[in-house]
Amino acid sequence: MLKQACYRILANLNQTIENHRVLPNGDPIMVYSMRKVGSTTLTSTLRTAGHIVYKHHCIDPSLNAEFRLALSRTGFKPQHWLTDGENFRKRLDKWRLKRDKAQETGRLKIFTFVKDPLAIALSDFFMQLFEFMPHVVATRGLDNVDSLKQYFQIVLQAAIENHSADPVTHYLGKLGTMPHFWFDRELKMTMGIDVLETAFPIEAGYGIYRGHDCDAVLIRTDKLSEVALDAIAILTGNKPTSLIEKNIRAKTPQREFYRSLVNTMSLPTTLVGQFYNQPWLNHFYNEAEIEAMMKKWSRIP
Repeated sequence: MLKQACYRILANLNQTIENHRVLPNGDPIMVYSMRKVGSTTLTSTLRTAGHIVYKHHCIDPSLNAEFRLALSRTGFKPQHWLTDGENFRKRLDKWRLKRDKAQETGRLKIFTFVKDPLAIALSDFFMQLFEFMPHVVATRGLDNVDSLKQYFQIVLQAAIENHSADPVTHYLGKLGTMPHFWFDRELKMTMGIDVLETAFPIEAGYGIYRGHDCDAVLIRTDKLSEVALDAIAILTGNKPTSLIEKNIRAKTPQREFYRSLVNTMSLPTTLVGQFYNQPWLNHFYNEAEIEAMMKKWSRIP
Protein backbone atom coordinates (compact mmCIF):
# COMPACT_ATOMS: atom_id res chain seq x y z
CA MET A 1 0.00 0.00 0.00
CA LEU A 2 2.82 2.42 0.88
CA LYS A 3 4.56 1.67 -2.40
CA GLN A 4 1.37 2.34 -4.34
CA ALA A 5 0.80 5.60 -2.47
CA CYS A 6 4.35 6.78 -3.20
CA TYR A 7 3.99 5.83 -6.86
CA ARG A 8 0.72 7.79 -7.09
CA ILE A 9 2.26 10.87 -5.43
CA LEU A 10 5.26 10.76 -7.79
CA ALA A 11 3.04 10.31 -10.84
CA ASN A 12 0.84 13.23 -9.79
CA LEU A 13 3.92 15.41 -9.19
CA ASN A 14 5.30 14.62 -12.65
CA GLN A 15 1.91 15.35 -14.18
CA THR A 16 1.67 18.67 -12.31
CA ILE A 17 5.06 19.72 -13.69
CA GLU A 18 4.08 18.63 -17.19
CA ASN A 19 0.77 20.50 -16.95
CA HIS A 20 2.62 23.82 -16.67
CA ARG A 21 4.79 23.33 -19.72
CA VAL A 22 3.92 24.77 -23.08
CA LEU A 23 2.71 22.31 -25.70
CA PRO A 24 5.55 21.76 -28.18
CA ASN A 25 5.49 23.12 -31.72
CA GLY A 26 4.86 20.65 -34.50
CA ASP A 27 2.50 17.74 -33.93
CA PRO A 28 1.78 17.08 -30.22
CA ILE A 29 0.48 13.58 -29.47
CA MET A 30 -2.52 13.03 -27.25
CA VAL A 31 -4.22 9.87 -26.00
CA TYR A 32 -7.73 11.22 -25.43
CA SER A 33 -10.45 8.77 -24.51
CA MET A 34 -13.05 7.53 -22.11
CA ARG A 35 -11.63 5.88 -19.03
CA LYS A 36 -11.00 2.13 -18.85
CA VAL A 37 -10.69 1.52 -22.59
CA GLY A 38 -7.04 0.45 -23.00
CA SER A 39 -5.45 3.89 -23.21
CA THR A 40 -2.60 2.98 -20.85
CA THR A 41 -1.27 0.30 -23.21
CA LEU A 42 -1.15 2.66 -26.18
CA THR A 43 0.35 5.46 -24.08
CA SER A 44 3.12 3.14 -22.87
CA THR A 45 3.82 1.98 -26.42
CA LEU A 46 4.14 5.55 -27.71
CA ARG A 47 6.34 6.66 -24.82
CA THR A 48 8.58 3.63 -25.15
CA ALA A 49 9.01 4.58 -28.81
CA GLY A 50 10.33 7.98 -27.68
CA HIS A 51 7.22 10.16 -28.07
CA ILE A 52 6.00 12.78 -25.60
CA VAL A 53 2.38 11.86 -24.96
CA TYR A 54 -0.43 13.76 -23.23
CA LYS A 55 -3.08 11.45 -21.80
CA HIS A 56 -6.48 12.83 -20.79
CA HIS A 57 -10.08 11.74 -20.33
CA CYS A 58 -12.10 14.90 -19.74
CA ILE A 59 -11.08 18.35 -21.02
CA ASP A 60 -14.49 19.78 -21.94
CA PRO A 61 -15.20 22.49 -19.31
CA SER A 62 -18.92 21.75 -18.90
CA LEU A 63 -18.51 17.97 -18.61
CA ASN A 64 -15.54 18.45 -16.27
CA ALA A 65 -17.73 20.64 -14.06
CA GLU A 66 -20.51 18.02 -14.04
CA PHE A 67 -18.15 15.32 -12.85
CA ARG A 68 -16.74 17.63 -10.19
CA LEU A 69 -20.25 18.30 -8.91
CA ALA A 70 -21.10 14.60 -8.89
CA LEU A 71 -17.92 13.88 -6.93
CA SER A 72 -18.54 16.69 -4.45
CA ARG A 73 -21.90 15.13 -3.61
CA THR A 74 -20.10 11.98 -2.54
CA GLY A 75 -17.83 14.00 -0.24
CA PHE A 76 -14.66 13.58 -2.31
CA LYS A 77 -12.33 16.16 -3.76
CA PRO A 78 -11.90 16.24 -7.57
CA GLN A 79 -9.72 13.41 -8.79
CA HIS A 80 -6.47 14.14 -10.60
CA TRP A 81 -7.83 13.22 -14.05
CA LEU A 82 -10.31 16.09 -13.81
CA THR A 83 -7.74 18.62 -12.62
CA ASP A 84 -5.26 17.43 -15.25
CA GLY A 85 -7.90 17.72 -17.95
CA GLU A 86 -8.82 21.25 -16.89
CA ASN A 87 -5.17 22.34 -16.98
CA PHE A 88 -4.54 20.69 -20.34
CA ARG A 89 -7.52 22.49 -21.90
CA LYS A 90 -5.88 25.83 -21.03
CA ARG A 91 -2.62 24.70 -22.63
CA LEU A 92 -4.45 23.45 -25.71
CA ASP A 93 -6.19 26.80 -26.12
CA LYS A 94 -2.83 28.60 -25.92
CA TRP A 95 -1.30 26.20 -28.46
CA ARG A 96 -4.18 26.80 -30.87
CA LEU A 97 -3.97 30.57 -30.48
CA LYS A 98 -0.22 30.54 -31.12
CA ARG A 99 -0.59 28.11 -34.06
CA ASP A 100 -3.28 30.15 -35.79
CA LYS A 101 -1.61 33.51 -35.14
CA ALA A 102 1.69 32.31 -36.58
CA GLN A 103 -0.11 30.38 -39.36
CA GLU A 104 1.79 27.25 -38.37
CA THR A 105 0.93 23.85 -39.86
CA GLY A 106 1.32 21.68 -36.77
CA ARG A 107 -1.55 19.32 -36.02
CA LEU A 108 -2.55 17.61 -32.81
CA LYS A 109 -2.37 13.82 -33.21
CA ILE A 110 -5.10 12.06 -31.22
CA PHE A 111 -5.58 8.42 -30.29
CA THR A 112 -9.00 7.48 -28.95
CA PHE A 113 -10.96 4.27 -28.36
CA VAL A 114 -14.33 2.59 -28.24
CA LYS A 115 -15.02 -0.47 -26.10
CA ASP A 116 -17.81 -2.74 -24.89
CA PRO A 117 -19.74 -0.19 -22.77
CA LEU A 118 -20.68 -2.61 -20.01
CA ALA A 119 -17.04 -3.60 -19.61
CA ILE A 120 -16.17 0.11 -19.21
CA ALA A 121 -18.90 0.60 -16.63
CA LEU A 122 -17.90 -2.43 -14.55
CA SER A 123 -14.19 -1.56 -14.58
CA ASP A 124 -14.68 2.07 -13.55
CA PHE A 125 -17.32 1.07 -11.00
CA PHE A 126 -14.83 -1.28 -9.35
CA MET A 127 -11.96 1.22 -9.36
CA GLN A 128 -14.04 4.08 -7.97
CA LEU A 129 -15.27 1.95 -5.08
CA PHE A 130 -11.99 0.41 -3.98
CA GLU A 131 -9.63 3.33 -4.64
CA PHE A 132 -11.79 6.33 -3.81
CA MET A 133 -14.82 5.13 -1.85
CA PRO A 134 -13.61 2.52 0.68
CA HIS A 135 -16.25 3.70 3.19
CA VAL A 136 -18.96 2.63 0.75
CA VAL A 137 -17.38 -0.81 0.46
CA ALA A 138 -17.33 -1.10 4.25
CA THR A 139 -20.80 0.28 5.04
CA ARG A 140 -22.56 -1.65 2.26
CA GLY A 141 -20.68 -4.89 2.86
CA LEU A 142 -19.23 -5.00 -0.65
CA ASP A 143 -16.24 -7.11 0.29
CA ASN A 144 -17.40 -10.21 -1.57
CA VAL A 145 -18.24 -10.93 -5.19
CA ASP A 146 -21.92 -11.72 -4.71
CA SER A 147 -22.76 -8.51 -2.85
CA LEU A 148 -20.77 -6.46 -5.36
CA LYS A 149 -22.68 -8.06 -8.25
CA GLN A 150 -25.99 -7.13 -6.66
CA TYR A 151 -24.86 -3.55 -6.03
CA PHE A 152 -23.62 -3.15 -9.61
CA GLN A 153 -26.96 -4.35 -10.91
CA ILE A 154 -28.72 -1.70 -8.82
CA VAL A 155 -26.34 0.98 -10.09
CA LEU A 156 -26.79 -0.10 -13.71
CA GLN A 157 -30.57 -0.09 -13.44
CA ALA A 158 -30.50 3.36 -11.84
CA ALA A 159 -28.26 4.62 -14.64
CA ILE A 160 -30.62 3.33 -17.33
CA GLU A 161 -33.70 4.73 -15.63
CA ASN A 162 -31.81 7.97 -14.93
CA HIS A 163 -32.84 8.26 -11.31
CA SER A 164 -31.16 7.75 -7.95
CA ALA A 165 -31.39 9.63 -4.68
CA ASP A 166 -28.10 8.16 -3.47
CA PRO A 167 -25.23 10.43 -4.66
CA VAL A 168 -22.72 7.56 -4.80
CA THR A 169 -25.00 5.42 -6.94
CA HIS A 170 -25.81 8.45 -9.08
CA TYR A 171 -22.13 9.15 -9.72
CA LEU A 172 -21.26 5.53 -10.51
CA GLY A 173 -24.31 5.30 -12.72
CA LYS A 174 -23.14 8.36 -14.64
CA LEU A 175 -19.87 6.58 -15.37
CA GLY A 176 -21.80 3.62 -16.67
CA THR A 177 -23.65 5.74 -19.23
CA MET A 178 -20.60 7.75 -20.33
CA PRO A 179 -20.33 6.18 -23.83
CA HIS A 180 -23.71 7.78 -24.62
CA PHE A 181 -22.26 11.25 -24.62
CA TRP A 182 -18.43 11.14 -24.54
CA PHE A 183 -18.00 11.42 -28.31
CA ASP A 184 -20.36 14.40 -28.41
CA ARG A 185 -19.31 16.17 -25.21
CA GLU A 186 -15.58 15.62 -25.62
CA LEU A 187 -14.28 14.71 -29.08
CA LYS A 188 -16.86 16.68 -31.04
CA MET A 189 -17.00 19.75 -28.79
CA THR A 190 -13.26 20.09 -28.13
CA MET A 191 -11.76 18.80 -31.39
CA GLY A 192 -14.50 19.35 -33.95
CA ILE A 193 -14.51 15.67 -34.91
CA ASP A 194 -17.89 13.93 -35.13
CA VAL A 195 -17.06 10.23 -35.40
CA LEU A 196 -20.74 9.29 -35.53
CA GLU A 197 -21.26 11.26 -38.75
CA THR A 198 -18.62 9.29 -40.65
CA ALA A 199 -18.85 5.57 -41.41
CA PHE A 200 -16.56 3.49 -39.21
CA PRO A 201 -14.68 0.62 -40.93
CA ILE A 202 -15.87 -2.17 -38.62
CA GLU A 203 -13.82 -4.89 -40.29
CA ALA A 204 -10.60 -2.86 -40.10
CA GLY A 205 -11.10 -2.14 -36.41
CA TYR A 206 -9.99 1.50 -36.59
CA GLY A 207 -10.81 4.70 -38.44
CA ILE A 208 -8.98 7.94 -39.29
CA TYR A 209 -10.67 11.31 -38.82
CA ARG A 210 -9.56 14.87 -39.67
CA GLY A 211 -10.44 18.04 -37.79
CA HIS A 212 -9.47 21.68 -38.30
CA ASP A 213 -6.16 21.39 -36.44
CA CYS A 214 -6.03 17.72 -35.49
CA ASP A 215 -5.98 14.18 -36.85
CA ALA A 216 -7.49 11.33 -34.86
CA VAL A 217 -7.43 7.57 -35.00
CA LEU A 218 -10.26 5.75 -33.24
CA ILE A 219 -9.46 2.14 -32.32
CA ARG A 220 -11.76 -0.59 -31.09
CA THR A 221 -10.13 -1.89 -27.92
CA ASP A 222 -10.86 -5.51 -28.79
CA LYS A 223 -8.78 -5.00 -31.97
CA LEU A 224 -5.95 -3.13 -30.24
CA SER A 225 -3.33 -5.87 -30.47
CA GLU A 226 -4.05 -6.34 -34.18
CA VAL A 227 -4.16 -2.74 -35.42
CA ALA A 228 -2.41 -0.45 -32.90
CA LEU A 229 1.06 -0.49 -34.49
CA ASP A 230 -0.29 0.28 -37.97
CA ALA A 231 -2.51 3.03 -36.58
CA ILE A 232 0.46 4.61 -34.78
CA ALA A 233 2.49 4.51 -38.00
CA ILE A 234 -0.28 6.25 -39.95
CA LEU A 235 -0.63 9.06 -37.42
CA THR A 236 2.99 9.61 -36.38
CA GLY A 237 5.00 8.32 -39.34
CA ASN A 238 6.86 5.86 -37.12
CA LYS A 239 5.90 2.26 -36.40
CA PRO A 240 6.95 0.85 -32.98
CA THR A 241 8.42 -2.63 -32.93
CA SER A 242 5.92 -3.98 -30.42
CA LEU A 243 2.90 -3.15 -28.29
CA ILE A 244 3.72 -2.52 -24.62
CA GLU A 245 0.76 -4.07 -22.86
CA LYS A 246 -0.06 -2.59 -19.49
CA ASN A 247 -2.58 -3.76 -16.93
CA ILE A 248 -2.62 -1.34 -14.03
CA ARG A 249 -5.10 -3.38 -12.01
CA ALA A 250 -2.85 -6.46 -12.21
CA LYS A 251 -0.57 -4.69 -9.71
CA THR A 252 -3.31 -4.07 -7.13
CA PRO A 253 -4.32 -6.30 -4.21
CA GLN A 254 -7.87 -6.52 -5.61
CA ARG A 255 -6.83 -8.06 -8.94
CA GLU A 256 -8.19 -11.55 -8.18
CA PHE A 257 -11.36 -10.08 -6.75
CA TYR A 258 -11.92 -8.06 -9.93
CA ARG A 259 -11.08 -11.01 -12.18
CA SER A 260 -13.64 -13.14 -10.38
CA LEU A 261 -16.22 -10.38 -10.70
CA VAL A 262 -15.72 -10.06 -14.47
CA ASN A 263 -15.67 -13.81 -15.07
CA THR A 264 -18.86 -14.52 -13.12
CA MET A 265 -20.96 -11.38 -13.57
CA SER A 266 -24.40 -12.42 -14.71
CA LEU A 267 -27.07 -9.79 -15.28
CA PRO A 268 -30.76 -10.22 -16.19
CA THR A 269 -31.28 -10.47 -19.93
CA THR A 270 -33.83 -7.65 -19.89
CA LEU A 271 -31.37 -5.33 -18.11
CA VAL A 272 -28.55 -6.14 -20.52
CA GLY A 273 -30.90 -5.59 -23.44
CA GLN A 274 -31.83 -2.16 -22.10
CA PHE A 275 -28.19 -1.21 -21.67
CA TYR A 276 -27.21 -2.26 -25.20
CA ASN A 277 -30.17 -0.50 -26.79
CA GLN A 278 -27.88 2.37 -27.75
CA PRO A 279 -27.88 3.47 -31.42
CA TRP A 280 -24.19 4.42 -31.43
CA LEU A 281 -23.19 0.78 -30.82
CA ASN A 282 -24.32 -0.15 -34.33
CA HIS A 283 -21.89 2.42 -35.68
CA PHE A 284 -18.86 0.51 -34.37
CA TYR A 285 -20.05 -3.10 -34.04
CA ASN A 286 -22.10 -5.42 -36.24
CA GLU A 287 -25.20 -7.20 -34.97
CA ALA A 288 -23.36 -10.46 -34.24
CA GLU A 289 -20.74 -8.66 -32.14
CA ILE A 290 -23.36 -6.79 -30.12
CA GLU A 291 -25.26 -10.01 -29.54
CA ALA A 292 -22.04 -11.70 -28.36
CA MET A 293 -21.43 -8.90 -25.82
CA MET A 294 -24.98 -9.24 -24.52
CA LYS A 295 -24.66 -13.02 -24.18
CA LYS A 296 -21.40 -12.62 -22.31
CA TRP A 297 -22.92 -10.47 -19.57
CA SER A 298 -26.11 -12.55 -19.41
CA ARG A 299 -24.01 -15.76 -19.35
CA ILE A 300 -26.03 -17.21 -22.19
CA PRO A 301 -24.13 -20.08 -23.93
